[in-house]
Amino acid sequence: MRSMTTGILAAALLLAANATSGTGDGQTAAGSAGATSLNNLGARHYREGRYGQAEEAYKQAIAIWERGPQSDSPEAASTIDNLGVLYRAQARLGEAAELHRRSLAMRERLLGPEHGDVAVSLANLAEVVRMQGHAGDAEALAHRALAIAERAFGPEHAKTGFALAVLGAIYREQQRWPEAETLYERAAGVSAAALGENSAAVAENLNNLATVYIAQHRFTEAEAQLLWSLEVWERSLSPDHPSVAAALNNLAQVERLQGRYGEAEPLYRRALEILQRTNGRDHPSVAKGLRNLGALFFEQGKLAGAAELYRQSLEISEGLGGPEQPEVEACREDLARVYRAQGRMSEAKALQRGSLGATNSLREADSGEQRLKAGR
Repeated sequence: MRSMTTGILAAALLLAANATSGTGDGQTAAGSAGATSLNNLGARHYREGRYGQAEEAYKQAIAIWERGPQSDSPEAASTIDNLGVLYRAQARLGEAAELHRRSLAMRERLLGPEHGDVAVSLANLAEVVRMQGHAGDAEALAHRALAIAERAFGPEHAKTGFALAVLGAIYREQQRWPEAETLYERAAGVSAAALGENSAAVAENLNNLATVYIAQHRFTEAEAQLLWSLEVWERSLSPDHPSVAAALNNLAQVERLQGRYGEAEPLYRRALEILQRTNGRDHPSVAKGLRNLGALFFEQGKLAGAAELYRQSLEISEGLGGPEQPEVEACREDLARVYRAQGRMSEAKALQRGSLGATNSLREADSGEQRLKAGR
């Protein structure tokens, strides 16, 4: 597999080199072909979880577009939008939003405000805005995306399914469970009809539907959807893909919330290991995974282990978003709850008053525990 992708990259770069050495129509054609090949290679790397290689390919494609006469073209807008999707997966939300807005402006100007590609940029931007904590703004964008997609593609198209799923995520965030459930079910049905029942898009929608079930303690329904999603993702992507980690984490939640701690822990650990390998150790998904494992330890009374895991999660979250972000506040409260359970009241109060920097001196009190091996 590695030699195959390397060969594809070499061919794409050769096309790009031809673009710089030719003249006239031949130069334009070679440049377009090289940029298109690199864009397609980036999409392939992204699907397979190789985010660093995907970024390299997308950036090279954009550089070719920008050097040539198609710098302001629908094709260039597509690559820019794709890079934004990649950055969203890496939690680089500011960069992602900027790219989606750039792509949206280009597509509206070049294709018209009712074009289907405009709906795609709107849906992608809505997802990023939701992740930034602006659900109201995200909902307006998602409604516009869905309306355009239904007119441009029809109600049963895969891109309409994506717009449905984005709106479903917003409703889930707002705890509008019946509406979220309806949208995810519809999105899964549309994706199955358009792409096949065993497609990754169907698995994603069912995984998201399961999170709605979990929130309502409908564990049997959630588990059935998650096991299906996990099987599809492991087969169609790879056992080490971040999507697989999402299904494993959610399955662990189902087990933990039913008090089946022994079944939950290996699922949490496997999910966390995948995320650390694919996203790096300083990623929001890793912070969330540590926090979930910390909750498992806390509920079992493994307070030293829980404190260490929560501290790691808080350290990552503060480094990414600053001390005033909602996720940081939640992590801080988790760690303070452990300290209160240990009778460390002054340390809990200090933690709630300030950032992790104010409590770094507490690390020694939690030492003697190895990362991810605490609580034994």
